[in-house]
Amino acid sequence: MRECGRKCVSVGRHVGSGTKGRGVMSIRRDDAFEGIVDEAVSTKERAEMSASAQRFALIFWIRKSVLAEHRRLYLYADEHPEAAQELVDPSIRLSERARSERSWNLPAGWVRIINGLHADLSCLLGDYEVAYVGQNAGGLRFRTSPIARGGAAERIGVARADSMAVCTVCGGTARIETPPRSATRCPRHPSSRPDRIVGAIARPPGWTMKG
Repeated sequence: MRECGRKCVSVGRHVGSGTKGRGVMSIRRDDAFEGIVDEAVSTKERAEMSASAQRFALIFWIRKSVLAEHRRLYLYADEHPEAAQELVDPSIRLSERARSERSWNLPAGWVRIINGLHADLSCLLGDYEVAYVGQNAGGLRFRTSPIARGGAAERIGVARADSMAVCTVCGGTARIETPPRSATRCPRHPSSRPDRIVGAIARPPGWTMKG
């Protein structure tokens, strides 16, 4: 194990899965969200809609606006009014292939898990790069370069197990929903219709909010 000046966590222990509260680094909310609701839904319609329906309308409108402006179907965490806002550790490095093939698909709700994982892998692997991060069958999928083996691979397995109880949207306590989606969501952020709430992806490491 590489000496790194940090007490490395033993592999058999679940770490990095704390989900309550925001991280020290968090993105401030944009006051324009309420204005978007007013634009998307008329006063009469708002009076007749349930709170959950209003939330759905707001997020759907934001997604539609992002598609029109940026030509992408997914939302970043800072664009989503209910996503976890903790930032990814800027010391995480992406491989050249990961940057070119858009292999960064980290759900906003799993940033704390990834930050804890990265701190431990820095001790176990030394210098490494992230080749891919995303979700698969309701759990974290995380590949490194060089390929993680031994204790490092076991630590990634612990992070995957942790992720299966953490909402991909808000970072709250969750469970894996039944197929066909196999998404890990809390009751407030279901992935299936009729109350489906779209997810959000954390910004890549090193990103800072402009303005």
